[in-house]
Amino acid sequence: MKEWENNPGFGPGQIRNQLRRQKITISTKSVRKLMQANGYKVSKKKVKKEDQRFESSRPLELAQMDILEFYVNKLKVYIILLLDDYSRFILDWNLLEQTSMDEVIKVVLDAVSRYGKTEEVLTDRGFVFYSWHGINRFEKYLEMT
Repeated sequence: MKEWENNPGFGPGQIRNQLRRQKITISTKSVRKLMQANGYKVSKKKVKKEDQRFESSRPLELAQMDILEFYVNKLKVYIILLLDDYSRFILDWNLLEQTSMDEVIKVVLDAVSRYGKTEEVLTDRGFVFYSWHGINRFEKYLEMT
């Protein structure tokens, strides 16, 4: 394995690429086997951190809110959803041709009037939910209620 001797820091994929440049076709798996037979130690794969999970322990402890966009024929429409994290029950929703902060606040207002106030609302910090320059009306509304 001359290429590996010339490039001791290379792994099997990099050695395979070097060989391809020399018009030698070989699979990465075959290169790895040859390298292992000559003393190459396979590095352990990095352990992927588990996704951070959270669950609310009772209804109305946490609500999740998002806006989804899709097309009906050629018309772009948006659906605003407010979902209870515990039960996965849709507390309120609205289908619109345009999103606005007023409509987002209306969805929360309707859900609160129907089911009661949620302790927290989780959003993805989309432009309607969050402002990078101070507090917007939606954030003010959530603080006041």
